[in-house]
Amino acid sequence: MAYATEGRRDTPEIALDVITKVTSSGVGWTADEPDGTSVSVYARLSSETAWTLCENGSPLPNVQEGDDLSGLSLRLRAVLKGDGAATPVLSSLQVRVRQTDDPRVILGVEYGNVMSYRHTLDSSAYKTVAYVGGSGEGSARIVQKVAPGGAGVRRRELWVDASDAEDLDELTERGTQELALAADVDAYELEAIDRQFAYGEDWNLGDFVTVVVPGGEYRSLQVTGVTETYEPGAVGVLPTFGVPAHTLDGALSGLSRRITRKETT
Repeated sequence: MAYATEGRRDTPEIALDVITKVTSSGVGWTADEPDGTSVSVYARLSSETAWTLCENGSPLPNVQEGDDLSGLSLRLRAVLKGDGAATPVLSSLQVRVRQTDDPRVILGVEYGNVMSYRHTLDSSAYKTVAYVGGSGEGSARIVQKVAPGGAGVRRRELWVDASDAEDLDELTERGTQELALAADVDAYELEAIDRQFAYGEDWNLGDFVTVVVPGGEYRSLQVTGVTETYEPGAVGVLPTFGVPAHTLDGALSGLSRRITRKETT
């Protein structure tokens, strides 16, 4: 069987405009290169016309420490060559450019740091007004109305049984908690790549970061959950942004807080 003697492939553009002061960079790849074959990788910034040869496991040749990459993007080109009797195989290609001095974290497919995303939008449990029933029976029972949205918001009512509450402040707090659990679900789950920004270093649970959502819209969203996956040779990070989905854990968490408060009073 005869193989082609040369082939090449370019990556999509990787946006670098989030980097205003480069701290470090790197490029690396793994490849199977039988005798008579080779794999070479080149890099080119959007401001350049020529491709520059990269060294495996070394910094990017056209990005220096301290560089301002605002408005720039990067492309990589893999060139595979053989003698016709055998062919090389490029199994992975990684690139990173980092800024540790107050980096702005932007996550999105076009920035090369997200593999995939899933958007969850669910308003089936959404409520806007809570009526919280306190102590007492029948017409003597204390009922507190909690409506954070005020007038003009479409009414979707929720009844909360809080007969163990001791005063109006506690009734209001209970209603606010239940409405938070009954909020609209508008969440993005991304499969993040530890490339430009590292989980636990550049961003963490509870942080607000910039997420490029479908359609190219930039949104400032809070990291509401993080799932770490462990597979042979790889560690994955799946952050969730926005209002999280309603779960049993969330309901149990609210119940636990109420029990704790009772035990400490």
